[in-house]
Amino acid sequence: MNSTISKTNPTPTPPCSPPHPSTFFPDLKQCKTMRDLNQFHAKFIKTARIHDPIAAAELLRFCALSPPPHRDLRYARHLFHHMDQPNCFSWNTIIRALSESNDNADEDPIEAVIVFRQLVQCEFIEPNRFTFPSVLKACARTGRIREEL
Repeated sequence: MNSTISKTNPTPTPPCSPPHPSTFFPDLKQCKTMRDLNQFHAKFIKTARIHDPIAAAELLRFCALSPPPHRDLRYARHLFHHMDQPNCFSWNTIIRALSESNDNADEDPIEAVIVFRQLVQCEFIEPNRFTFPSVLKACARTGRIREEL
């Protein structure tokens, strides 16, 4: 009896996508106000979690992208500028927040372009597909798209 053994290639399983960073810090989901965020920030400083780029990015995300009145770009800038090494998510978060900012003395969308230029000069992080829409939005909002890029 002549039987053939067929070798079938096993179907490759798709790689698991990593969990969203917020799942690492479930307490942050309870954060509803800037006062709550300040308490979490103090806790992260006390426990040295603030040096974890993912933890710092989650704090940044809350104060930079929350809807008003919880959004605080001044605090977001402070967090961002005090990060040891911001990851790509942090860069994109601050650029996005600044691109959506108002045209007043404290907030100017052109700041998003300035931060983008700093990112481009950075040696250890590169812009990605989430970076450019925010940069283009900032340029369009300022009406100076040709001179900014």
